[in-house]
Amino acid sequence: MSGTASRNVLEFSLYPSRILEEAKAKEVANMDISKLSVSELKALAYDQISLMEQSQMNLKLINEEINKKRQANLFEKPVKIKNTKK
Repeated sequence: MSGTASRNVLEFSLYPSRILEEAKAKEVANMDISKLSVSELKALAYDQISLMEQSQMNLKLINEEINKKRQANLFEKPVKIKNTKK
């Protein structure tokens, strides 16, 4: 495996599963934040920042992979040359 491929697998394996993220989102959506202490609100904000940063990292990796595939496709497709002779 190349360094990039192992890096992608490693980084994606560190993120929570989609099911866990959805459950956490529902829990936060149903939470009455007016009852939380300042420390709990700060912790909640920190969790949200962490989720946002993870999403940004995922998007960066996805975009890198898209760009690699686009570059590979440029070299795989045969180029048709138009015949200009009459």
